[in-house]
Amino acid sequence: MKSKQGYIVIEAEPYQFKATIKTNYIPKTLYQVEVCFGQRKIVFDPLDGRKSCRNSIKGVAEQLSKRFDIMDLQSVIAEFEIQANNLINNFIKDGCYKRVRQAKAIAKAEAAS
Repeated sequence: MKSKQGYIVIEAEPYQFKATIKTNYIPKTLYQVEVCFGQRKIVFDPLDGRKSCRNSIKGVAEQLSKRFDIMDLQSVIAEFEIQANNLINNFIKDGCYKRVRQAKAIAKAEAAS
């Protein structure tokens, strides 16, 4: 502060945003669940997601659980998991099996340990 005017923040409380969950589904083309809050968007994309934090339900749920700026976080995660599982069921019905089989194998291995 060049002119020595201003304030020093001693304690700040972060703002919590209400999250909205939106499912984008176009058969054999687009499979996404978006969680939007504030200026942020976290996307679950089992078809085109390259990272595990985008193409696995567990990875996106972990990302959401680390957020402190989402209002009513546990219900948001629960609703996300419900919509993501519905999307995976549609993914299987449409004949896209490759990644879902891999994801189910990984989930089964994690559940066993």
